Amino acid sequence: EKEALGFYLTDHPIKRLRSWIKVLNSYNTEKVKELDEGVKVILPGLISDLKLKNTRTGEKMAFFSIEDEFGAVRALMFPDAYKKHFSLVSAERPLWFKGVIDKGEDRLVLIVEEIRSIEDLGFFAEGVLELGLPHFKVNREFLEVLKDLLQREEGIKVRLKLIYPDCAVHFETNGLTFPLKKENLDYFTKEFPDISLRFSL
Repeated sequence: EKEALGFYLTDHPIKRLRSWIKVLNSYNTEKVKELDEGVKVILPGLISDLKLKNTRTGEKMAFFSIEDEFGAVRALMFPDAYKKHFSLVSAERPLWFKGVIDKGEDRLVLIVEEIRSIEDLGFFAEGVLELGLPHFKVNREFLEVLKDLLQREEGIKVRLKLIYPDCAVHFETNGLTFPLKKENLDYFTKEFPDISLRFSL
């Protein structure tokens, strides 16, 4: 679609990933426009309208748009960041963009400092994942799945919240972690839609 028409007619690639992306990150190209100058943000999207320009010293800078199913925002990468991430800048695939909001006189620009592939969740490695469990959904099947997923090796910290009609009870997991991988988040959101996943840095 994009190659033939210049845009996605039916379904944007980021929209197809949004069910698990939103667990980690609530920003999209519309929401970032409401942010103030200097705010740091992590944004999922695709690169479009890429243009490279040389500085006076001959180093390359990248100017492009970050687009998702909601629209697009302008972005730029200074030479040091571009040299570090140039292979991803030219990749036509979903990416994470980490940068700072810059509001000029006419429009917002995201000054991109780092880029990762959408499967690389390293930007979120220091966070905590809270699992909100409706009390009536906690059964043997779910506990077995949870037991298989949680581990004491590499992963992010986990908190459990058991939700009752009139209160919620929080549990610590004694060092258990959630292996932060796209496939784990995707599986969880599809197989257990009643269980809320809330991420915080």
